[in-house]
Amino acid sequence: MKRTLLILLCALAVFCFAACGGNESAGKIKQPDQIDTAALLDTLINEFNAGAGEKYCSEPFENAYLFDDDILAGKYGDLVSDYPDPETMVRYCAFFSDEPYGPEFGVFVFAAETDAADMQKYVENRIAALKRNAKNYPSVDTSLIDSAYAAARGCVFYYCALNDTDKRFEKTVLDSVTESE
Repeated sequence: MKRTLLILLCALAVFCFAACGGNESAGKIKQPDQIDTAALLDTLINEFNAGAGEKYCSEPFENAYLFDDDILAGKYGDLVSDYPDPETMVRYCAFFSDEPYGPEFGVFVFAAETDAADMQKYVENRIAALKRNAKNYPSVDTSLIDSAYAAARGCVFYYCALNDTDKRFEKTVLDSVTESE
């Protein structure tokens, strides 16, 4: 009897944690169609004075591009074998500064939490590669890349390399992707 109850409780716990957008400390994740990545991109660019750069957004946004295999391979993977699959991204917005090692960030909404975890690995590899490459250019300011951070909340993954010591980026993202309580 105890064993059956324990198995049932474990199965229920796994189900609750596996459900995309389960309750988190910041609230329940919105449904993907309720997350306005264009508005979020605009807010983040303006709030952090990101400057000139490449913008990517799954929704219409002025002068923004859509991610495709080639762009994702160039930004987050390698051109030959391993990079994020654009088919797994439900919504996204990202920014890459024109300035070397300048401001950069991304917010991605996936169909499954495992895809968000995979994206975190790609971004960690990108940041590590940028840091390795920076050793070849000692005069370049790499403080933004050095202070980069990333997190996943359910099916949402976000990262930033910004001047953000008080984690305003994270608060802005979570306010945008979670339901009000």
